[in-house]
Amino acid sequence: MNRRSERSRIVQTFWSAHGSALLSSYGWPHAEYNLMSWAMSCLSLREHYDDVELYTDTEGHRILIEQLRLPYSRIHVVLDDFDCLPFHWALAKIKTYSLQETPFVHVDGDIYLPNPLKAEMFDANLVTQNREIGTLYYRRMMDRILAEKEITLPDIAQRAVRKDSLASYNMGFFGGKNLDFIRRYCNLAFQFVEDNHLNDLKYRHVSLDCNVFFEQMLFALMADEEHQKVESVLGREMEDQGYTGREFCDFINFEKTPFLHLLGGHKRNQYQCEMLEKTLLRFYPDFHRRIMSLFPEKHIRFDQGFNEKKLSQDDMPTEDYGTFLSDAREVWNNISLNQLYEWAEKNSQFFNFITASTAAQLNTLMEANPYIAYYEIPRECGEDIVEKFRKRLKCEPFFPLRWIAVIPSLRDSGIKEFAALDDEFLILQRLKEGQFSVQYLQKYIYPESEEHPISIQRHLYEGIKTLLHHGLLAVANS
Repeated sequence: MNRRSERSRIVQTFWSAHGSALLSSYGWPHAEYNLMSWAMSCLSLREHYDDVELYTDTEGHRILIEQLRLPYSRIHVVLDDFDCLPFHWALAKIKTYSLQETPFVHVDGDIYLPNPLKAEMFDANLVTQNREIGTLYYRRMMDRILAEKEITLPDIAQRAVRKDSLASYNMGFFGGKNLDFIRRYCNLAFQFVEDNHLNDLKYRHVSLDCNVFFEQMLFALMADEEHQKVESVLGREMEDQGYTGREFCDFINFEKTPFLHLLGGHKRNQYQCEMLEKTLLRFYPDFHRRIMSLFPEKHIRFDQGFNEKKLSQDDMPTEDYGTFLSDAREVWNNISLNQLYEWAEKNSQFFNFITASTAAQLNTLMEANPYIAYYEIPRECGEDIVEKFRKRLKCEPFFPLRWIAVIPSLRDSGIKEFAALDDEFLILQRLKEGQFSVQYLQKYIYPESEEHPISIQRHLYEGIKTLLHHGLLAVANS
């Protein structure tokens, strides 16, 4: 990510919805992931474009600019007096659209741009991410609006919204040169909200979800009626529920991807959040550190009093295991944040290994986290105790739990626990002695296996991939 283009103007909208950016998650599992997304979005855009502007309120300025120091080229604090209830969050974006006086492309804060957009996107009359094909999902959403007798639709929508397939555009990207059309569209959306009292808590229908209708469908209806040409960043239509993680959240192939968009339920997927975090660590570790430092109550490694805090012994499967964890943390207390970040950054560079050829993977050297401690569940433990361990470690029922690998962590309580399968434990144990290639590990762990070599490689690969993801391994010399 190192090429810039001067032929562009990108804008983004961060509206705090009259809340706190440190307390509100805005659809993410936790506020920290929302901030990681904003950092990744802004920073990836700035890799390619000099003109990336932020429209926000005082809270957004306080966190994104004063605290995180995200490198926006210009900041507009214009949303403090924005009259809108949090239910209708898309209206803040429409407010930003309406303020534009020169051609623009608006990019949502859950979009990341590994590669620059096609130049013609900035010359378009109108541009969106893609046109959508409405399925039963949008149909049911629209039926809920139509069922509300106090909601009045604009004339342009009266007939169209009763069709089986509803016209819509995904507005992850939105903008263009036709500012007159954009302003008229924005005014229609504002008028719909005002006419239906959607900002007045006295009305019981005020929390009805109309965001897709007034942002995406109204635009599509207007564009179709006036025969406006709308360019597509994606280049094709998508069903409203067709946005798969494989296509839109492919962090593994980040550099090869046109763009990533963690829309809808993808931002609530814990795996995708973890991959977002690893990608931020991979490219922008300083910004990851700034975000984590904003949540010392959640990530106690960032609390200045960390060394004085005792590890909670609540819900420990056994007293012995609680003692083991306390002793391990005592040993790790002298490990600095800089040392932990050195390993975290090293671990985050594994993406190229995942996408490499089999030959390259077999010749790759691996190394183990230097701080690992191991706990072996005593064989005399009854199944009830083992089940308590499974529950603590979030294992599936009947998981063959024996070994627990524990490492110091930047996150949460400062300790990460991992239930290791026997083969994974053998990998970690061997790598305690030094760096070894994947090919050597294969011969070491499966010296005389009768399985087909491809099956062995696949099994070993999955184990290594799991250990990499959880921070127990890294690619040597990465």
